[in-house]
Amino acid sequence: MPKRIQNPISFASLLLAGIIIFYSVLNISNWRKLGLIDQDLVNYYEYLPAAFIYKDLTFKFADHLPPHSNAKIWYLTAPNGGRVDKMSMGQAMMYAPFFGIAHLIARIEDYDADGFSRPYRMMICISGVFYGFIGLFFMRKILLRYFEDKITAMTLLLLTLGTNLFYYSTTESFYPHVHSFALFAIFLWSTIKWHERPNLKYSLLIGFIIGLISLIRPSNAILFIVFILYGVISFNSFFLRVKYLLSKWKWMTLMSICAIFVWVPQLIYWKINTGDWLYYSYQNESFFFTHPHLLDGLFGFRKGWFLYTPMAFLGIV
Repeated sequence: MPKRIQNPISFASLLLAGIIIFYSVLNISNWRKLGLIDQDLVNYYEYLPAAFIYKDLTFKFADHLPPHSNAKIWYLTAPNGGRVDKMSMGQAMMYAPFFGIAHLIARIEDYDADGFSRPYRMMICISGVFYGFIGLFFMRKILLRYFEDKITAMTLLLLTLGTNLFYYSTTESFYPHVHSFALFAIFLWSTIKWHERPNLKYSLLIGFIIGLISLIRPSNAILFIVFILYGVISFNSFFLRVKYLLSKWKWMTLMSICAIFVWVPQLIYWKINTGDWLYYSYQNESFFFTHPHLLDGLFGFRKGWFLYTPMAFLGIV
């Protein structure tokens, strides 16, 4: 007899969410737009065609692209004259498996194998569907540890359809938001498992994810605070947690080494193109901590979190 599916209602909810996202992406068909790989997306993506098609991460090939090419290569000029991508390469790593599939399709189906034709655009969009589903898959595993099947099922659907996760899984499935959501969910699951029983598997996984998520956006490194403060409910439990983590210094060291290892290609890239191991590619852009826009960020009509995702307010409550 076939094995019975545990928690079938939330499993059905997970599948339904995945089908809705996939169907929506197919109908939106963003990959039909010639200008899809443009603006910030170029900076996230261009590492892949530069490395695997044009064999030139210095971006000098951009001066010799054929007139009919759809390729767009954007770069900044470092003080030493080198050309450098504004974004770090973490998001390109997330795209990489789908880029490989797209390149194979382009060569078989006689599309331009330039990194920017329809198969590449399509697979970038599909990558968002994949990572969105992976994120929901691990969210289900986390929720089932604390809630019954029906509550988990309802939460998954509300998370999919009642927050901006749906938008970033469909309309802008090619941007880093949904990819990061998947990594966050895997990180939370790994954090729970590690604190139950530290071991090699989850130490490596947590280190890898911290490295990758910070390589997508360096500010994401703040996520590691969740690992440190997991289960902390008072000052006393905080000091006990610090003492516990220090006692597990071997696993913590392994995490750190793994995270740094993920950054090695980026550090080498900066060294070759700028002359420095670390390079601040955002130039004059920075945070304005003395002029916060908290009310605009929460209630503003431009990007108000509570205004456009009112469900998020329940989490604050």
